[in-house]
Amino acid sequence: MITLYILGFLAFCYLLAGPAGFAAFWYFVRWPIVIILALATLLNFPIYGFNPLLLLIVMTILACIDIEKLPDWFWDLMNLLVYVCLLVAVGWFLVQIGVLK
Repeated sequence: MITLYILGFLAFCYLLAGPAGFAAFWYFVRWPIVIILALATLLNFPIYGFNPLLLLIVMTILACIDIEKLPDWFWDLMNLLVYVCLLVAVGWFLVQIGVLK
């Protein structure tokens, strides 16, 4: 359920900021994600089968990077990845309900 909340907030950021939606999303959720991963590491709770300590290390490094110093192509790449993930999720949903085979 929390995944739906995060995706809804991502969609809201894209609605408000347009192409800069992922940058706005990342600005707000980078440290809460690190805190959630730290709690998951303490509780030894795997997230989608991944080791939470590894995810915590990667997300902490990414959260420490200043957003203003990242080049524009990075944000374009992130937007592309979000759009591809969205298309895959919609396609998977259509296969699950039987519209596509």
